[in-house]
Amino acid sequence: MPDCSHCGATRFEYEPPTFCCGNGKIKLAPIEVPDELYDLFTSPSEEAIEFRNNIRVFNCIFSFTSFGVKLDKELASARRGVYTFRAQGMVYHDLPGLNPNENGPSNFQLYFVDTENEVTNQMNVLQTSTLSGGTVEKLIHVLEINPYAKIFRRLKDYPAMDEVQLHISKDVKLDQRVYNTPTPDQVAAIWVEGNNENMSCEHNIVVHAHSGHRYRIKHYYGCYDPLQYPLLFPKGETGWHQNIFKISTNISRSSGRGTGQLRIVDIEDITRQPQVINGENNQKVSCREYSCYRLQIRNARQSILLLAGRLLQQYTVDMYIKLETTRLDYFRRNQTNLRAELYQGLIDSVSRGEKRGGEVGKRIVLPASFIGGPRDMRRIYLDALALVQRFGKPDLFITMTCNPEWKEIQENLYAGQQAQDRPDLTSQVFRAKLQDLKDQLFKKEIFGKVAAHVHVIEFQKRGLPHAHMLIILKSEYKITTPEQFDRFVCAELPDKEKYPGLYDLVLKHMMHGPCGELNFKNSCMIEGKCKYHYPRSYCESTVQGKDGYPIYPRSYCESTVLKFVRRS
Repeated sequence: MPDCSHCGATRFEYEPPTFCCGNGKIKLAPIEVPDELYDLFTSPSEEAIEFRNNIRVFNCIFSFTSFGVKLDKELASARRGVYTFRAQGMVYHDLPGLNPNENGPSNFQLYFVDTENEVTNQMNVLQTSTLSGGTVEKLIHVLEINPYAKIFRRLKDYPAMDEVQLHISKDVKLDQRVYNTPTPDQVAAIWVEGNNENMSCEHNIVVHAHSGHRYRIKHYYGCYDPLQYPLLFPKGETGWHQNIFKISTNISRSSGRGTGQLRIVDIEDITRQPQVINGENNQKVSCREYSCYRLQIRNARQSILLLAGRLLQQYTVDMYIKLETTRLDYFRRNQTNLRAELYQGLIDSVSRGEKRGGEVGKRIVLPASFIGGPRDMRRIYLDALALVQRFGKPDLFITMTCNPEWKEIQENLYAGQQAQDRPDLTSQVFRAKLQDLKDQLFKKEIFGKVAAHVHVIEFQKRGLPHAHMLIILKSEYKITTPEQFDRFVCAELPDKEKYPGLYDLVLKHMMHGPCGELNFKNSCMIEGKCKYHYPRSYCESTVQGKDGYPIYPRSYCESTVLKFVRRS
């Protein structure tokens, strides 16, 4: 498909025109990257390769906030298989106080405490003595342009830190389409305790010298991204916040410039008549729309996030948790619109026999439109049962897995990248392939007319998506006889002479084992037997099994046999 005419993003087949930029209604300023940092992202030099292989470590060294997450360390270690960043629960970004504790400086404290030994201090944070000190020095030089780094470095000029407080702006008020990079005075300010008593702290995060606690950076703050990812936002560009507005295509009658003129939506109009859809104001750029715009494939300079490798995985997980948290916050604050009083309170407590007043709490009810919520899962489950009750049991169970060797994935990888470095790309290509498969099944009807179907998309332990589909055919197309089974399913290797391409694909992707006597340590072995019952018994022709599953014909072979679907 042609690239988007509005933002220049690469579009894959079956993608809606609103996916990248909402048909031109969303336009964000590109992330500016200094040449020195861009070379580290793209150069084939040893220094650049070391930087990319350890990019999460380097980002952690220079990040201004701490990153609190429950991480699956086995997958993140990449000792077994590919590297995968998988988190569970919430993600927290915290700021420490101005004075270091007994463990020494951390996070933004490193920018003003013992600056004469800055390189050593930065590398000692994570015991990273094996990394190149030259790269750390280069990154220190690169981040001299960062407004947050500038304001934090100013703190070293104050002799009495106990009398200082730091005000960090939650949202820098800049136009996301055309803004210049923020200045130190815009992102933060330093004040002496006791001065400026009339100053409003409503829009600031105030960090004190001796507070005894850390300061939480909320997910909807504009400083959330640049404080945690200085290597991805080296000039301190403001991330997503709740006051980014879309471009309106309404007619501006007062200007007299004709029809169809682009203009900024009037903020007062939005305030008076907000239009909310699934927790998102459709006149504002939602968290999902912002992330979709940022993660599109454009030229390398505009898609700097896509060059970040393992740090990109962390960033995408962080942004998705931010998106879910934003939606949950909306539903938490709009319980009256959901008629939540019908599901909570004293009625529920009395109905379950609760007599202790201290145990009566307030339940937060999620609507059925919240994907993955309990009501949504129950609704889908009941819908699937109703389909089986109405149309009968499923006839086909089809699994489709993302293949990192697909041509569309390999062609869009940047130099030196692997599929594991681009979760955005694998997901986009998989969606296009899945949509094509659905067209083959439901429009072209390659297995016959479909009465009903359900499918679910999951992500494997190593990050690649796959789909499971259950298909119920209409009565005249149901597969009931051995001859009909043989039209669609074969459990033998295809003829190498007639189907060389299919033979290679089956041999590469669909072979099981070796297991059994040939390999008792295979993962499928339980109590000395293969849990998938391989190798299967020899059978001359297809027969109906006692459990309802057919037994497919297979020639005698000591090696493992397999299944594959071929076209009728």
